[in-house]
Amino acid sequence: MFKLFIPLLAFLSAPTFATVITTVDPQAFNAAVKPTVTFQNGVCTVEGALIVANELVSDAHIVVRANQGTSPVAEARTGRDGRYTATFASKKGASFQEVVISKPSKDGKISAVPGPMFVCGVKQ
Repeated sequence: MFKLFIPLLAFLSAPTFATVITTVDPQAFNAAVKPTVTFQNGVCTVEGALIVANELVSDAHIVVRANQGTSPVAEARTGRDGRYTATFASKKGASFQEVVISKPSKDGKISAVPGPMFVCGVKQ
């Protein structure tokens, strides 16, 4: 018993170093950088993802706004996998931008972080 205790004690008292490696699915990374945009019969569908510090973010509030506008044309939330889908009416060739809305701070302020821009109905 004593022979077993000494190596175990040495192992437990040795300095411990932990390495955390977070890998993001390449498809999710591509969706975060350049959302997938489809357009059919005046309806634009955007599929994207949100990555912060190399980690997918779930339950984030995403707003899609017209390129020169401030009013949202669509809203979505990221799922457990960090991805979102937003569908809205659009004209072919119209440009839009993804915007991430932060959760309110203690004093009720929110911030909007602009994301990638995209065009509906035009191959890019």
